[in-house]
Amino acid sequence: MDRRAWGSRLVAALLLVGLAYGLYQGRRAFIRAFFGDGSVTVAGGPRGPWSDGGLGPAPRVRVVLIDGLGRSRALGRPAFDRLCAAGRELRVDVGFPTVSLPVQHVLWTGRTQQESGVLYRIPALAEPPVDALPAFVESRAIAESHPAIVHSFGFAAAEPPLAVGDALPEGWRAGFDEAAIAAVAEPTRLVFVHVLRVDEAGHAEGADAAAYEDAAAAADALLGRLWAADPGARWLVLADHGHRPGGGHGGPELAIRQVRACLQGPGIDASAAVIDARLVDLSRALADSLGIGPSPGSAGLPWSAVIAGDAPPAELPRPSAGRWVVALLGALALVAAGLVSAGRGLRWGPLVWPLLAHGGLIAFVGPLTLSNPAVYPPLGAALIAAAAPGWVALVVTLIVVLRRSRTLVALVSPLFGGLAPVFFCGVLAGVGGGEPPLIPIWSAECSAWMALAWVAALVTAMVTAMAAVIAAAAPTSPRDPASGASRAR
Repeated sequence: MDRRAWGSRLVAALLLVGLAYGLYQGRRAFIRAFFGDGSVTVAGGPRGPWSDGGLGPAPRVRVVLIDGLGRSRALGRPAFDRLCAAGRELRVDVGFPTVSLPVQHVLWTGRTQQESGVLYRIPALAEPPVDALPAFVESRAIAESHPAIVHSFGFAAAEPPLAVGDALPEGWRAGFDEAAIAAVAEPTRLVFVHVLRVDEAGHAEGADAAAYEDAAAAADALLGRLWAADPGARWLVLADHGHRPGGGHGGPELAIRQVRACLQGPGIDASAAVIDARLVDLSRALADSLGIGPSPGSAGLPWSAVIAGDAPPAELPRPSAGRWVVALLGALALVAAGLVSAGRGLRWGPLVWPLLAHGGLIAFVGPLTLSNPAVYPPLGAALIAAAAPGWVALVVTLIVVLRRSRTLVALVSPLFGGLAPVFFCGVLAGVGGGEPPLIPIWSAECSAWMALAWVAALVTAMVTAMAAVIAAAAPTSPRDPASGASRAR
């Protein structure tokens, strides 16, 4: 090995360390971008007078939302079943992302997450939306925890008080059930009860855990007591999302996105049929129940159309055709660059480690969606550990390169196999589009591949530096002082 080659390899190793650092920081910025509001594509406005949509106003309306109770987990609950049997059961698509405050924004305004721009918001809204339904009637909300949500939608009274860090008053949880029952029994026109024990158990232990089942049973028992406190009201009971078996939500999976809902009370004819509906349709049903016109920006159907089965499927965001073209062409170019730089001796080495790494991700952390908690931590340690088969393949590939050629282009060739999916998924996720990069599947995949790519760049940098040391330590051939040529041996 010519000793003069060590300098170029050392420079390349330093550049690769810089690339790894850039990918690491870029991934952190990418994840932070999830939590910003998007553009308003359908603006709300003051609500007009009520118009007959097949569901007349009710003297009192009661809404119970059991946070985190997936549809499959809601089936077979005694109180939920009785309430549904006395009214109409709906299979409701809450939209995407499946995050509590944005989903409730849909319920109270009738505009989807993509229409309102309220996408992956956690903190309270600075002020209620102009079309927030609770602001148009006498209303009260009571939440078991996380008061930021109920304080965002214009309720005349909202409990518990909003404090720093969602802190709860002393003894609030112990007295929540009785306080909620008392609120329901009052003559207030609209009362909303937000039950969060199921969601908290889901985050802590997952939907398959005994704690989740216990919380769901307790929430159902509370529902029965709430209903008994005002059986003459019109009731809407629903959830905002489900949970993965291991915990987590946010993505587009049907098991998380579809929830069980029931509408029961005066004016609701009982039926055993299950109706498919969108959350915007339930928002319209609530407005009709309160004798208020729908938001001018809402596409929610009147009740007569919903029970006729006319509700179309909810639309999820998807990449444009132009983004698909750019993503495919760019990824193919990076793959081709990796295969060409690897040369014939390495064959398909640049593609082997990414395929094995992705297989490890699926096997050890599960499907990559925004419901999977592994895609969010800044370091991505769970993702990196799960990709272990890929790291073995990458190291083996680099060792083969060192043994066969040690050329710089061959050394960096495997990295192209990791950069290709970063580019592909990033383009499809909407990076650079000026909006939060929230696209089903592709946003989570991009987060994972950025984590793998920065580690791959770092590993490649270490091997490249090793090659530089080998080049510097290798003996050089004696040279003829007169001609400068190496002596024949």
